[in-house]
Amino acid sequence: MRYFIDFDGTICPNNDGPPQKECIEVIKRLKECNHEIVIYSCRSNPDCVQDSNQSTNDMIAYLNAYGVPFDRIERNKPLFNTIIDDRAIGVPLTDDYSVDWAKIKLLIK
Repeated sequence: MRYFIDFDGTICPNNDGPPQKECIEVIKRLKECNHEIVIYSCRSNPDCVQDSNQSTNDMIAYLNAYGVPFDRIERNKPLFNTIIDDRAIGVPLTDDYSVDWAKIKLLIK
């Protein structure tokens, strides 16, 4: 399986501190199970930052410094405030594993 994992606010806390211990443990476990780990971030999107190459290098240095395994960096994360996706953790699903739009309607007021 391929896991796309956001960088800012997901791996790297919004206070720029170290990742949560459980974050590293989960990603390492996924990698040990031979899953592909793709890190994505707006900071590597040339439409979002002036020097996306430097921002990507900074992100790679952070991941390496904290021992966060990854296979590649996806450079074109779209800008959004919320993502609704049947494969996203925490998105409510129906019995047939489709997005439950009735529950989404209640969440988005």
